[in-house]
Amino acid sequence: MRSFPSSASGSSRCPCAKPPVSPAPPRLHVRERCNNNSDRPHRLLRRAVMTPSPRKIYRPGLLFAILTLAVVLGGCASLPPPTERIDRAQRALDSAREVRAHQLSEEEFRRAERQLQAAREAEQARDRVRAVELAELAEVNADLSRARARARAWQEQVDEKAAENAALRQSLDTEGRR
Repeated sequence: MRSFPSSASGSSRCPCAKPPVSPAPPRLHVRERCNNNSDRPHRLLRRAVMTPSPRKIYRPGLLFAILTLAVVLGGCASLPPPTERIDRAQRALDSAREVRAHQLSEEEFRRAERQLQAAREAEQARDRVRAVELAELAEVNADLSRARARARAWQEQVDEKAAENAALRQSLDTEGRR
């Protein structure tokens, strides 16, 4: 067992005593490593230690080529045919017809039919953007006409029930007076 001098006796044989630790050497800065005492670090050390400039990292020619390729490929891509949108609009019109929208909400239903027909004509003329827009409008108007037709049908049912309730109330009043 090693012995370390203690503060009291100088010959202590304590098993938990630790040897003294030497402090770590201070870190040197780039300026201190330069041979001359100028304010700027040596150019070789500056390249080795400091972060390279963005020009070196990103290579502007390569970045320009990648962006140009992305723009060219994106511009050449064509839109898919609008048949799916037109089919969805047709299904919405059929759904509206099932709840008698052509009778109860005639204005919106006719507008949806006209827009669907215009979307089909735009598809035939290969104007895909216009065809998609018109098909979406037709679908929205068909949904609107279906919702208004359902609301009017429910209102008719409410009016019928209110009339039945009024008739029952009147019959109860006449029986109560007898």
